Amino acid sequence: FFAFSKEGKTCSCLPLGDIDDKQYEQYQLIAVGKVLQLKEEGFGRSIKIHVESYYKGKTNSDTITIQSPQDQGLCGLSIKTGEMWLFFGYWDGKEYYTNLCTRTKNLNPHSAFYNRDAIKKDIAFLERKRKVS
Repeated sequence: FFAFSKEGKTCSCLPLGDIDDKQYEQYQLIAVGKVLQLKEEGFGRSIKIHVESYYKGKTNSDTITIQSPQDQGLCGLSIKTGEMWLFFGYWDGKEYYTNLCTRTKNLNPHSAFYNRDAIKKDIAFLERKRKVS
């Protein structure tokens, strides 16, 4: 869940805590992938990803596109071509969508937003879910 300030320039997200079944069920896409291309249109950004591993929402393709706001003030991801990410996304009926307020995480240890402990917890949970499925 996210909200915008009155000025419209500040993204404010509720803390998510550790991943659990309830949060897992909210997402239609969970995947690890490498960013191949970024395309900015209006206030949005299309992120083309080479998927290395699907945890949820597997398609017949190893390449998918996910949408995000362009600006961090609008809860957009600070993302670069070539980076590896753990994506959590919603399906809106025609495309996948993510933002800063999802569990999406940069897997690059040199990123300012890298959180090793949170990544380890999420991946461990997702691997357990994968074994049960």
